[in-house]
Amino acid sequence: MQAIFVDGIHEYDYSEEIVDTGVIHILFRSNGDQWSDHCKGEEIMSITNTGDGFLFNHNKPKKEMDYHYAFYLSIMLKKLSFNDHKVQITGPAIDL
Repeated sequence: MQAIFVDGIHEYDYSEEIVDTGVIHILFRSNGDQWSDHCKGEEIMSITNTGDGFLFNHNKPKKEMDYHYAFYLSIMLKKLSFNDHKVQITGPAIDL
């Protein structure tokens, strides 16, 4: 399990699970005090890399998504996209 910090706070945890259909990437809420007790450690979303593309293991994305979901998705896609690549961005710094 890998800890994900947002603005210096341990907000999320990330894990991978190898299965017959590919690799499942899972994002959880951390057990931090910023979360209500009923949602600490809760799975937020999971995406399976099938080797031919990505399978979203939940009902989204939809035509519209709220800001929280878009943020969760951005975390997952950054993790998936940059796993095996070195990315260099020139010009003013951009935090990924």
